[in-house]
Amino acid sequence: LVVSMGYDDVVGVLIVDAAANIGFSGAFLNPFTIGVAQEMADLPLFSGMGYRVLCWCILTSAMVVFTLVYASRIRKAPAAADMSSDTPDDADGSHRRHAVILAVLLATVAALIVGVTCLHWYISEISALFLAMGVLCGVIAGYSANRIADEFVAGAKDIFPAAMVVGLASGIVVILENGHIIDSILPGMATGLDCAGRTGALSLMYGIQTVINLVIPSATAKAAITIPIMAPFSDMIGLSRQAMVL
Repeated sequence: LVVSMGYDDVVGVLIVDAAANIGFSGAFLNPFTIGVAQEMADLPLFSGMGYRVLCWCILTSAMVVFTLVYASRIRKAPAAADMSSDTPDDADGSHRRHAVILAVLLATVAALIVGVTCLHWYISEISALFLAMGVLCGVIAGYSANRIADEFVAGAKDIFPAAMVVGLASGIVVILENGHIIDSILPGMATGLDCAGRTGALSLMYGIQTVINLVIPSATAKAAITIPIMAPFSDMIGLSRQAMVL
């Protein structure tokens, strides 16, 4: 689409992939990152939202400006190919279906925000909401019941590794706590960072998360593995748990 408008592939990547990652990094209502981390850190769900919204605004604004500046520099004449001959007969119907599906997606996001902030929804309710959205979108797209089920299974396959890591991480936490291993880890970490102060400790936590990104791309899994250690450690050095989660 962007190439046909006179831009290059990079603009398409910026719009789709980079923008999604910016939103993910600055998330303030993501139940699978902020929600999991705050629950494991014994913080009120989605507390500290004001500062997160500020971070999201700054990151998103920077991303938008960068995309627009880059796009303006490589703007070329739109592709001259006549697309009318390649347009399927049911293009108008397909476009209408896409518009309705996008409307359902927006309604789902709105319901998520209201449910989480006003009705205290969490994983069970949110899962049901997304499942209902998926089924409804499949119906709107004209899929059969079998295809909707197949697409659901295909999507579940993508997230199964992360779900399994979260389960295994919970077992690791039990071993660390019941075996009193964490009792020796935390003092050692605190002693090693006595001279660094809270800013240095926070920078170290950020560095650790960045390195873990290379082997565990799932933020949910990272939260399940690291928060049980990071939360009591932040208490020992006088660091806010909210800052630790951020």
